Amino acid sequence: MDEGALLRRAAAGDRHAFGLLVRSHQEGVYHWIRRLVRDEETARDLAQDTFLRAFHGLPSFRGDAAFGTWLRTIATNVVRSHARRSSAVEIVPLDPALAAPEPSPEAAALQAAVRGALATAVASLPARQRQVVTLRIYRDLPYAEIARLTGTTENSAKVSFHHALRRLRRALGADAAGVRSGAAPKETTT
Repeated sequence: MDEGALLRRAAAGDRHAFGLLVRSHQEGVYHWIRRLVRDEETARDLAQDTFLRAFHGLPSFRGDAAFGTWLRTIATNVVRSHARRSSAVEIVPLDPALAAPEPSPEAAALQAAVRGALATAVASLPARQRQVVTLRIYRDLPYAEIARLTGTTENSAKVSFHHALRRLRRALGADAAGVRSGAAPKETTT
């Protein structure tokens, strides 16, 4: 049976048809997620979540994109949700001697200020540029995959990233570029 017929049957509630769709796409979805999370067990769990969301969302699948592309989009969103939940968890090393030394209060305040300014600057980017920056920097995806996820060309993803970086540099000013590169701020004499 072709995928289109399976999709129609699954959308009508046929669990067997959906099971066949899962079997034909589960390896690709797992590998997609595995590349994003880099942990086997987590990837398996998130792949199951992806197919659960797909099953519930199947009646709204319009077929504008291939079913595999739609599944990868759901998988990416599942990974993002997982990352947001996971970032709230503090990891405590078992051996305190292995822990990084606490930064000085001044360094911690500077780091917090830089992170806050960067978050504000990224949030102020146009939607497409914000999406490309997030996928490129925070998810470390190549431009070809970013293009597939955003529905653009690879060149368009590169141009969006370039323009986003220019906007971020302007928004953060020259001092932020120095902090990012590790350069010491220039002292001025009056």
